[in-house]
Amino acid sequence: MPLKFVDVVPGMPDRDFRRVGSAEAPLIAEAILSSTSTNFSLMGSMLSWVAVRSGTPQAVLDQLGLHDTGIHHTPGTSQFAGATMRNGWYVVIDYEVEPPGYLAKMHALQQLSSGIAESEVIACYESSYGSTSGVAAWTGGQRIWSVIHDSAQAEGPNHILGEGEPPVEFAALLAKAWDDNSRSDGIDYVFDVPITFAGNLTGFSENRKLPRGSKITVLA
Repeated sequence: MPLKFVDVVPGMPDRDFRRVGSAEAPLIAEAILSSTSTNFSLMGSMLSWVAVRSGTPQAVLDQLGLHDTGIHHTPGTSQFAGATMRNGWYVVIDYEVEPPGYLAKMHALQQLSSGIAESEVIACYESSYGSTSGVAAWTGGQRIWSVIHDSAQAEGPNHILGEGEPPVEFAALLAKAWDDNSRSDGIDYVFDVPITFAGNLTGFSENRKLPRGSKITVLA
């Protein structure tokens, strides 16, 4: 049954927020994020990343079947890159991702969040081709919450599909994006909300300069 955001997170505006059961969520998320995967234009970007806070970068790479070449990554040089953040997060980025990226890699996320002691895992996907984006949090082998946006759905640029209870800071980001959408002329501000929130949680964003003391290398 559709719920209101106000029912999920205190202080959310009175907008529909569909929360689905854990058995349905993977199928719904994959269907939504794959629905616009062929609507490509000449301009746009698509990538996905997963961040893990616990253990070592090597433990993360072992789980994903990758290794660190030690070569500094620059845009366009490789499919995979690894970012070591000074705040303790290690991020693996896939620049040649199949929609919906790491959000659909349930087994990998389960292993990352349970195979490494007390690990926190954040997965993010973004595609400006169809204006789809998403973020999910895992721990202890379980998905705790997820949020997906797809402007091709009936709600258009205001679309949000959620599972679980995201941290309360998400409320302010979404409320502002909805307000900006109401006053914009065709700009989809909600698209940036999952991406920005994932960046706020981990410190990593493809659109931000890495903090001092962090590094990014080519993975193979």
